[in-house]
Amino acid sequence: GKILIDTERLSRIVANIVRAAEVDHRGEALTVAPAEVDLISYLRTYVDDAQAVHAGDIELSLSGDEACVEIDPLMFRQVLDNLVDNAIRYRTATPAHVELRVVRDAEWTEIQVADQGIGVGPDRVERIFERFNRLEEGHPVKGRRGMGIGLSIVRSIVKSHGGTVGARSAGPGLGTTIWIRLPAVRRAEVPA
Repeated sequence: GKILIDTERLSRIVANIVRAAEVDHRGEALTVAPAEVDLISYLRTYVDDAQAVHAGDIELSLSGDEACVEIDPLMFRQVLDNLVDNAIRYRTATPAHVELRVVRDAEWTEIQVADQGIGVGPDRVERIFERFNRLEEGHPVKGRRGMGIGLSIVRSIVKSHGGTVGARSAGPGLGTTIWIRLPAVRRAEVPA
């Protein structure tokens, strides 16, 4: 129970510190080992794992288009862990309700992680990916405080995959959606 949750949390903190040191040493260009991944299947496995680890703290749902992406599956898990951790930290209700959606077009595959948490004011939405920027500055947050490195690591990992990341929020109290755009995987057509 609690020991497992605390161990998982400590593991994520250590992983973030190590990744931050790697970014400092190498700049934004992290070394990735990409593999072609069925995104819905990958996210479904992640949702099952995260709900087991965070039992009672989060309710995750998944919807969207079938898509394949080229990601480093282990490194990309850190992206999802940081986004889910933030959704739990900045929730307005227990459990935190988070929806993962996949939307794709010819150029991009977009992963949206939408929560119903404290939201972000329009003056702060562009800054949330800066290192050491914490949302609790100016917002009352119950429970643990963030270190302010999770979303900057998300940005570094996504950029290293050739993608972009951003955020949308209708304002304080109205939740936040983090979107990640990854290049679409182009498959060569086999002649009939």
